[in-house]
Amino acid sequence: MNRIALVAITVLIAAPLGTVYAQTPAPPAKPAKPAPRPAPSLDFLRHDPATQGVLLLIPGGNERGIPTNTTRRIVTRSGDGVTVTDAPEATEPPKRTPAQYAEAIKRRVAISGNLSAIVPLTMAVLAKNPPPADPYSDMAFDERFLMMLSKLSRAQWVQATSENGIGLGDMTPEQREIYAGLWGEDGATVTTNRTAPRKEGQRYRETTELKKETFNANEVRFRFSRRVSFTFEDAARKRKYGGGTVGYESPAEPEADGSTLKQYFNQPGGYRRFTEEGEAKAYGITLMRYVPNTLKPGDLSLDAPALAAPVMLDGTQKTVGELLAAASKATGIELRADRRLLSLPALMKTVSGGQSVKAGDLLKLICRSTTSTFRHLRGANAADPGLYLLTDDREGLGTRLARLDEWAKDAYEKRRKILQDATDACAENEPLDVLGFMPGDKYALSPDLLKASDDVLREKGGYSEGLKISPAKLSPELREKMDEQVKGLNEYGSSAKVRTDQIEVKTDFHCDWVLPGKRVFKAQFYGEMGWGMLDKIALPKARRPKYVDREKRDHPEPSGFPKNLKRRVLVAPLPADDAGTLALMQSARAKGFNEIWLRVEGDNEEVRTRLSSAVTNGRTVPLAVGAVLPWTLKMPEGEGANAEEDINILGETGAQVWAVQEKRPTTADETDAAPRDYRNAAMREQKAQTAGWIVPDAALAARRIAPFLGIPGLSGVVLESTAPPGYTGARYSFSYEGETAMGYTNATRLGCVRAMNIDPVDVAGYGFRLGNTPRLPFFSDSYGVMAPVADFRLGQNKAFMAGLWEALRPTPTGTPIYLDNRNAGGYSQYPFYARWSDPKKVPNVPENAYEEAPVRTAAFKASTEPLLSSRGIPWYSSGGYYWDKWYKDTRSAASQWRGFVVDLRYQSPEQIADFLKQLPDDAAPAAPIKSAGVPKKP
Repeated sequence: MNRIALVAITVLIAAPLGTVYAQTPAPPAKPAKPAPRPAPSLDFLRHDPATQGVLLLIPGGNERGIPTNTTRRIVTRSGDGVTVTDAPEATEPPKRTPAQYAEAIKRRVAISGNLSAIVPLTMAVLAKNPPPADPYSDMAFDERFLMMLSKLSRAQWVQATSENGIGLGDMTPEQREIYAGLWGEDGATVTTNRTAPRKEGQRYRETTELKKETFNANEVRFRFSRRVSFTFEDAARKRKYGGGTVGYESPAEPEADGSTLKQYFNQPGGYRRFTEEGEAKAYGITLMRYVPNTLKPGDLSLDAPALAAPVMLDGTQKTVGELLAAASKATGIELRADRRLLSLPALMKTVSGGQSVKAGDLLKLICRSTTSTFRHLRGANAADPGLYLLTDDREGLGTRLARLDEWAKDAYEKRRKILQDATDACAENEPLDVLGFMPGDKYALSPDLLKASDDVLREKGGYSEGLKISPAKLSPELREKMDEQVKGLNEYGSSAKVRTDQIEVKTDFHCDWVLPGKRVFKAQFYGEMGWGMLDKIALPKARRPKYVDREKRDHPEPSGFPKNLKRRVLVAPLPADDAGTLALMQSARAKGFNEIWLRVEGDNEEVRTRLSSAVTNGRTVPLAVGAVLPWTLKMPEGEGANAEEDINILGETGAQVWAVQEKRPTTADETDAAPRDYRNAAMREQKAQTAGWIVPDAALAARRIAPFLGIPGLSGVVLESTAPPGYTGARYSFSYEGETAMGYTNATRLGCVRAMNIDPVDVAGYGFRLGNTPRLPFFSDSYGVMAPVADFRLGQNKAFMAGLWEALRPTPTGTPIYLDNRNAGGYSQYPFYARWSDPKKVPNVPENAYEEAPVRTAAFKASTEPLLSSRGIPWYSSGGYYWDKWYKDTRSAASQWRGFVVDLRYQSPEQIADFLKQLPDDAAPAAPIKSAGVPKKP
């Protein structure tokens, strides 16, 4: 047996062999239970704990310094954490020392007191104050290639469409410098690989590299052409499916032994995200690097007298969490670990009965083993000393990553503009006039079809629908490719039944690399020059048409309410005076609304007086009147103004975030009133969902709400802002740009750690501005910790809502209370309002709900009286889409909901008046809805 492969020792007990004398066949034996496998241990190492102290190994991490034996893995990772694998059997006495074993797995032995641990050699650290980012640095290959294409003249574009294409010798000095830089010193490579036939029981075929050729920039030419792509329609489901660009590659012919030979062109990779040492980079700056593993600065003094308390290590502590529990019990200090560290296995070698070590020594080597430190979270009150959390750094991992994403914002925007300018420069050469199919291309469109396809692009611009034709107009070769794609789509999903009597045909930009000997390889682009490149450059900027929704709609014009829709509610801001309120209600009544909910910004007596006047005037219209209170969890002006404001992951209040956002430049065309009006409405909504959040206080909220419930005649009080962004149960809304997500106060963090073993400041998702995602070895699992934090904050909010319900119950009023769909900071195509009649039931909308059915299910779980809502007004360029959805939603509301709400709470008075004018007059409006009375007790 290979001694290097030993990771555990097993005593093999051989059963004695006897002689079988039976003359008849023995009855079938019951299946024997598999013999228990040996538990992972460090017994295979030559270490005497009686004289050398306890030996500890905490395997984990998934990038560098992982204790994965060079010949045999001893840990595996999954979405649930780290699991120690079964150890192989050993028949020889252990020979290696801990130091020798540590060297083999690229670790080292660290000693503190009478405790030794096999710890990683290095630890990953994130940059905290990086220098300014360079938007040109670390660009992907296709981004740099696009930059070079933007420098080509029209004549060079024409040359690039020739069979031999264009190369270094055909370029200007500036172009040559960019092109040569694409390939670097190593150039491009072509590998010839042999793939063996799959053997029985083999999951993958074995591939062997037979030959590798290198080509410098002077030998790699490129040429342009077009390729055809199809789009298919599923008429029954009213969906479209892209078949993708027609493929030209034929499968490799097998050799006599069943193996295949294939050549691959290898162009340099995308973003240079990691150096050879594994250090993450963005915009030319190293953001994550590896340094020697040492004790990090922390909030817990590991040499403090209190940590001299003895901890008995007897082998019963199997995880990091159990080790910390033992130390916590010995010292009286609350010690916890991030859940990504909590379940890491702890292997130890100790004497029978255990050995005593100082708590401080144990904690030092746990920190070294997990490259972590202790962060202090202060207690909830004077009697609570708080806790110490084992985590990566004193500052939150999510906070540091969010700050890095903020650092990248300027460079990200500059790079985006650089690439857009490069794309626009390519379009100035009018590629539609230049690009064609290669001579002899059997998958080319006929000249007539190509012209017709280009005419569609010229008329409708990029990303428009393709040329709709009968497949009979295609060549036999293209028809065959079309049939292949149809077959693939129908096999991919049984629900896809695409039309074959009509298809959409488009063409896309294609690039080939041409090597000496006229060897041609398809260029692979995945980013800026990926699929859809021709749509981007089809027309010069000055000739691109504005977007217009040209898709055929069933009901593209404004329509009235269906007669069987009993409840029709308009939500609008409370006008500035009684005359304006009366005029608004009269207009709403004429269009078929029988109820109006007026949104009020304040909670003072003057506001309540105006609402009372609206109720009185509503009886003459007639129109029922309700009130929308958008400030349930917002900072009040008077009482409670000193309440603690909620903060985001960067430690900013909503007001601080909004102050910055108001100063950001806008890309809206200020010469066009319609985009400007939409932007202003969007900013009002964003401000309402950003500024002023406070830590939940049910008693304070109830004192502000109760006077409105006492206004006689109100048809309802609608509570908005009952769930701040971050408290709605959204599990995948954590991003580095978490500026508007709240829930990072010390009280929230402390509660979350005690309940979920996660500090919210250590959670962050993908940062799109960085262009990469630095992942620390022991903290690479981001998504696994999002759900627990989301569940905790949702639970906090539900507890607040239950408290608010109890606080409001003594109110002597029969005014119904409604809640919105509480998707704060999120998006749903089907928002709704629901009557609140059960303290345990609050709306909890599915994330990014694009289908009505799951939203309706969630709505009826929250209430027996949910009302479907339409939010906002039609965008000036896509009115047909809006009114088509309006028609379908109002009919759905009439048959499957309890009513329909038109939510214009963030629109200006001018926008609301214009919207109402578009609706047809209602010939026989229904009677106004009366107050529904006192809700039944749950």
